[in-house]
Amino acid sequence: EETLEKPPQTQNIVHQNMIKRFNQHSIMVLKACQQQTVPKQEPNGTPQMNGEVPSTSDESHHDVQAKKMRIQEKINYEDLDANCSQSHSSSQLNLSKVERYLHGPTPGQQDELLPDEAVGRAWVGLQQELAVWSPHPPTLVAPAAAVSALGELTPGGALMKCYHDESLAQLVPEPLEKDLRNLYMSGCELLRHFWLCFPPTTPQLQEKAEKMHEALHRFHSAKLKPFEDRVMLEFSPLSQQRTCDGTARPRTWSRRQS
Repeated sequence: EETLEKPPQTQNIVHQNMIKRFNQHSIMVLKACQQQTVPKQEPNGTPQMNGEVPSTSDESHHDVQAKKMRIQEKINYEDLDANCSQSHSSSQLNLSKVERYLHGPTPGQQDELLPDEAVGRAWVGLQQELAVWSPHPPTLVAPAAAVSALGELTPGGALMKCYHDESLAQLVPEPLEKDLRNLYMSGCELLRHFWLCFPPTTPQLQEKAEKMHEALHRFHSAKLKPFEDRVMLEFSPLSQQRTCDGTARPRTWSRRQS
């Protein structure tokens, strides 16, 4: 059998091509390793890779500008700036007491406790003042006059001769009780409508509150005041005393004439 073998020249060409490819690949790897250098730091803090500055987005640039503005506002004061101070009109500060302005509302010295001797002297002085102190009430009534007036106003006194020791239920007549009950119910109803307007959160409630206020004033002048005057004239003990005195005087005059 005959075997086909490649000539040695052909095998050498294949080996040479493979060696060339390996050499080319190694050269490319070496070039890539030489190009990868350490990133250099610029003075403004921006990293630089292989001579190229990486591009930043608009959003990050805006954040940096906003942060700079905030820092600038915190470290700059308009009232301390020379340009701003010249533009604004200055006003003169007049101080009556410079010490208060320098030390503030509180005194500049520290609070110190009083010694025991000073406290004792103050206590003795207070006791001496209280020992010689006497009240001076010039507008008060004398005790004897007050007791005398109280005795005259009690049942059986000089001003209460026609007074009988009876309960209020027996003293108040039925027509007066009926009128008082009607006035009480009417006043309660008006007050209920008046207080329902509060708080006046709407213009309608405010207008209603004003109307109810006027109605209460009219009720007082038209109903309560006449009722109060009638009760004072007809049912008070003093009016009964005047009635008794008025009936007793003609009798006394007739007896003297007889």
